[in-house]
Amino acid sequence: MTTPPYGPNQPGQYSQPPGQYPPGGYPPMGPPPTATNGLAVGALIVGIVALLTSFIPLVGPFIAIPGGLVAVILGLIGLGKKTSKGLAITGTILGALAIVIAIVMSIALGLFFKGVADTVTTEHAIDYKATVASGSAEVQWGIDVNQKKDFTGTWTMSENLAGIITQMTVTGDNDTMDQAVTCEIKVDGKVVVSNSGTGMVTCVAPLVGQ
Repeated sequence: MTTPPYGPNQPGQYSQPPGQYPPGGYPPMGPPPTATNGLAVGALIVGIVALLTSFIPLVGPFIAIPGGLVAVILGLIGLGKKTSKGLAITGTILGALAIVIAIVMSIALGLFFKGVADTVTTEHAIDYKATVASGSAEVQWGIDVNQKKDFTGTWTMSENLAGIITQMTVTGDNDTMDQAVTCEIKVDGKVVVSNSGTGMVTCVAPLVGQ
């Protein structure tokens, strides 16, 4: 009896289903996973934080400028790696922007405070005027309203002041508070505030911006 040869199409021959591996076999190895560029990721995170803090007045520059420098350094070093170059470039740009914005904010804030200081320390010529229609009245004036004087008819006073505001209050001495009284304040020759009333009046004049 002749044993039939095992050919590819012989009945009863074991055939491997397509797409499956034989028992004990292993699938072919794929390409190795791409390594993450830690420097690039660090540059991106630090750059974002630095950029966000660069808009905060006073505190921002102390965080944004050092943080921006760190982000730029990490990003430049990360560009030398083979992976995540996009993250490295983004972190470098964000760090540089944070430094520029923080410097601009610092300069603008410094100019603002200098302007306020110059305005507050600039002296202005102040002219006060108070009137009472009948009898006598008391006038109080100054930045802290710490000066006062009794008068009849019309009272005037001039002085040079530097500050934010000055004010005056005119109070009649009649117990019935029915005296007609007025107040007026001029700053550098211009009438800034004028008021009239019965019994008591107050005038408040801003010095900033005059």
